[in-house]
Amino acid sequence: MILELDHISVSLKGRRILNDISMSAREGEFIGLIGPNGAGKSTLLRTAAGLLPVEAGTRRLAGAAMETLSPRERARALSYLPQTRPLYWAMPVRSLVALGRFAWGNPLTEDARDAEAVDCALAACGAGHLADRPASELSGGELSRVHLARALAGETPLLLADEPAAALDPAHQLSVMQLLRAKAEEGKAVIAALHDLTLAARYCTRIVMVHEGGVAADGAPKDVLTDDQLQQVFRIRARFDAEGGLAIHALEN
Repeated sequence: MILELDHISVSLKGRRILNDISMSAREGEFIGLIGPNGAGKSTLLRTAAGLLPVEAGTRRLAGAAMETLSPRERARALSYLPQTRPLYWAMPVRSLVALGRFAWGNPLTEDARDAEAVDCALAACGAGHLADRPASELSGGELSRVHLARALAGETPLLLADEPAAALDPAHQLSVMQLLRAKAEEGKAVIAALHDLTLAARYCTRIVMVHEGGVAADGAPKDVLTDDQLQQVFRIRARFDAEGGLAIHALEN
């Protein structure tokens, strides 16, 4: 078990966002975290990353209580790709991706292992040709791929990604989902908040549906993305076709 969240509750600005949530992630899983806007997906990812305090419940990372881990130990265990990814200063793309190696040594130097990890992450995200460009000059989609490369450069056993396919064209959305599935198949645990249910159905090995701060369903895509559950949570109708694809329709008024 790489991540364990046991009966977690979190409030922000006096409002309960997560209410008694329990979930876990094992090696080899690609978990799609789905739910309507405001359901608590981003808060759940930030909580899993140790970035928010909990009111109740426990968090364990690789078997250790998260609160007992130093920032460096936590950074070596998980990488987190936030939903909003602002640039605070101009820097070359390669230097931005190299920040993902911060927990492994001196951030002002780069050894052979760091260089290999950065190069592999850039190549995996189809961003190798951007390495020498200023990150501030990239398009939104290019920058999204570069930030994903930064997260992958850490080579952590757990990857938390908030909307990793946002701002990407269809071809790059597919390549990112294929990449995340491949990372899971390599033995990592991947948890990604996703709005595109068709991508989640196609690529995720497991779906956790969040609704009103709790877990509404947790299981294989076909067991979670049922017509009844999607009507109740998303107000849509859906069905799997013969090839395993998910067809979605709006409810009739």
